[in-house]
Amino acid sequence: MSQKGITALIIGSTGLIGQELCEKLALYKKYSSIYAIVRKQVNFQSRKITQIICDNNNYAEVIPANIQVDQYFVCIGSTKKKTPNKEQYRLIDLDYPLGVAKLLKKNGCSSCYLISAIGANSNSKNFYLSLKGEIENCFIKLDFEQLHILRPSLLVGKRNENRIGEKLSAFLLRLLNPFLLGKFRNYQSIQSSQVVEALIALASKKNSGNHIYSSDQIKNIK
Repeated sequence: MSQKGITALIIGSTGLIGQELCEKLALYKKYSSIYAIVRKQVNFQSRKITQIICDNNNYAEVIPANIQVDQYFVCIGSTKKKTPNKEQYRLIDLDYPLGVAKLLKKNGCSSCYLISAIGANSNSKNFYLSLKGEIENCFIKLDFEQLHILRPSLLVGKRNENRIGEKLSAFLLRLLNPFLLGKFRNYQSIQSSQVVEALIALASKKNSGNHIYSSDQIKNIK
């Protein structure tokens, strides 16, 4: 950690989790600077936040080769609707954040926080879940001093884009949540703010090794 404070980099910083995380981390005095990877300029409220405008195709040219941060937050994720091409989907969800991770790790980054998804499994026959599992495995192999993988269920929160299918699913899950008990608790919807609070809590602790949290466990991280 820098003597001037903690430095962090967030990829996916305009999404449901990433943008809230950027703005909340900036409120903490212990964070001296936060790099937000964005595709276009965003009106963040804090001067602590430095925006790096790039995308999955040019990140290696735009992100400084000597950039050094203490913490890396991976909040990026596409959707089938936005990215129907599977190769492009892999590029956005796997190759892009993994390439940034390798650069940061080489430059001394010790802590990584990865948003995955419930059911992630590299052996799954479902493309989405299989890719999420592959992403987890690739990040584990990088051997960060501490890696925290969060697997939330359906995220509920105010998005900048209109996802009718997710809104309907979220509405139905809110009705079903009280009945999803026992082994089905993990399938209860989860507020994006709960995931953000869990990330902040984990980032404040020193807990070496690789850790995976189910959606139900995320709600209890303090």
